[in-house]
Amino acid sequence: MMAREKSSQAEEATGSPNTGGVKKSRSLVLVPFDALPDWLKDNNYLLTRHRSPTGSFSQCAKSIFRLHTETMNIWTHILGSLAFVALGVFWYIDFYPSREDILRFHPSKLPWQEQLSHLLFLGSAVLCMGFSAIFHTVSAHSSGVAKIFSRLDYSGIAILITGSNIMWYYYAFYCHDEVRSLYTYFIVIFGSLCVVVSMWSKFSMPGYHRVRGFIFLGLGLMSLVPVFHVLSLYGWTVACHNVAMMSLIYMGISYVSGAIIYMLRVPERFFPGKCDIVLHSHTIFHILVFIGCLLTYDSMHTMAFTRYLKNLRGLTSCNTIILESGSVPLADAKMEL
Repeated sequence: MMAREKSSQAEEATGSPNTGGVKKSRSLVLVPFDALPDWLKDNNYLLTRHRSPTGSFSQCAKSIFRLHTETMNIWTHILGSLAFVALGVFWYIDFYPSREDILRFHPSKLPWQEQLSHLLFLGSAVLCMGFSAIFHTVSAHSSGVAKIFSRLDYSGIAILITGSNIMWYYYAFYCHDEVRSLYTYFIVIFGSLCVVVSMWSKFSMPGYHRVRGFIFLGLGLMSLVPVFHVLSLYGWTVACHNVAMMSLIYMGISYVSGAIIYMLRVPERFFPGKCDIVLHSHTIFHILVFIGCLLTYDSMHTMAFTRYLKNLRGLTSCNTIILESGSVPLADAKMEL
């Protein structure tokens, strides 16, 4: 009994093996950047209100409701992940409740391959933001826990980029099965390589934040190749109508801007200590990722309904455009060849 008490006291003083030597804290302690251990020193422009190592999952969970440097990072992606769960449910309940029955669109009417591409995107968005929220919540637990969950966080980014591209390829190369398959294999292979690199232990270290940014930026920029391919096949007008090209461009701007802001540490680089809680670079990156996901959802919305209308009309060619406004009956929809 005495030996057990002494062991318990020793663990409380020095930290148990399960917490990587971090002493379990009974309450959250906020400290300045200089007081952090090296494994928690990620952004030296955020000067105050950092969580000290907790060694406790319960303290990490409770910290969600405290103001510190990770609060906005946590909540932007908790809410973002829940929003995409809700959007996924909404997608399969009733998509166009105000349209006439003949134009009534529902995903269950679509081919299973098309439904699968939707689920891949929606699932990848939920996973990416969910993994991110979990990582930012438990990152102050201990060095070992932070490393494990940071790998999930970075893997989530690669999964999101891959899932978004697969969905877009389905519509962009609807009339070109071999090309669509080629681009799908290509993005799956490179997305998988990014996940593998994310498992590398040094990848999550603070000094590698630019490397991380460039890798994911590179994976995102690879999407430019099929974009130019689509434009060469159909031209600008058809691409805008059939594959929501403008939404895709805005999505790309959102993702790329977020990655650049993350790498450059803007705006806290210019205002050290002034952005410690709200609107530092990582939070802006999270917000732009969420906006990019919303734009991708909007493009999925547009492309799925356009393809549905064309199939109803018997327009199998990808060079046709259906021009419709409001709730125009199908018989009155105009077609431009």
